[in-house]
Amino acid sequence: MAGAHNSLGMALARRGQVDAAITHFQRALEIKSDFAAAHNNLAIALAGRGDLDSAIGHYRQALDIMPDFAEAHYNLGIALARSGRGDLAIAHYQKALELKPRSADFRQRLAILLAQRQRMRETLATWREAIRRRPNDAALLNNTAWALATNPDESIRDGIEAVELAEQALKFSRGNEPEILSTLAAAYAEAGRFPEALATVRKARELARQGNNSALAEALQARVAGYEAGKPYYETPSVSSAPVSNP
Repeated sequence: MAGAHNSLGMALARRGQVDAAITHFQRALEIKSDFAAAHNNLAIALAGRGDLDSAIGHYRQALDIMPDFAEAHYNLGIALARSGRGDLAIAHYQKALELKPRSADFRQRLAILLAQRQRMRETLATWREAIRRRPNDAALLNNTAWALATNPDESIRDGIEAVELAEQALKFSRGNEPEILSTLAAAYAEAGRFPEALATVRKARELARQGNNSALAEALQARVAGYEAGKPYYETPSVSSAPVSNP
C-alpha cells in the first residue's frame, strides 16, 4: 500500500524522524514509481538532510508525473535557490504562482530572488500584487515602502507612494517599531518632507536605544545628519530572506 507508506513517512517526518520517513517514502515509490506526492515528500526529507541534488531529482520526477503540481514547483525552487541556481528557481516560483496565485509564500519567495538580482521593477510588481491581496501586512508594506524610498535608481523611487505605504505599515503595526519608523523617515525624506523625516528618525533612534538595538540606533544616528542637510537616504537593495524590516 504505497499510500500508507507515504502517510507514515509524513507522520514520521513531522516528528523529526527523517531517516525513518525517507525509508517509507522510498518504499512507497518501490510500490508505485509514478507517485508524485511521494517523490515530493521524499525530496523534502532529502533536502532537509542537506542532499539537495537528490532532492532536486525527485522534485523533477514529481513534475514529470504531474506538471501542474504547484507545491513541487515551489519546493524545487527552494532547492534550486539553495544550490545557487536562482534563475531556474525564479521560473519555478513563477509557475507555482501561476497555478496558485493566492499563495503569499510563493509570491514572497519570488520577490526575494528578484530583489537579490536587482530586478526591482519585477520585485515591486510582485510586492504590489501581494499588498493588493494582503493590504494589512505591515512587514510587506514596510519593505515595499523601503524600496520605493531608498533605491539608488531614480526611476524606481516614488516618495509619495513610499510615504503612503509606510504610514499604512505603521498603522497596522504596534505603532512603536523603530524599523518601520525608519522607513517612514526615509520616505518623508524622499518626498522632500525633511522636518517630518527628522522628527521620525529621531523617534526611531530613541526607540532603538530603549530596545538595546545599538546597531540600528547607530545607523539611524548617521541618517539624522543627512536629513538635517536635506539629503535623502539611498542604499543598494540586499534581500536574503523573507521580508524583514530594514537595517
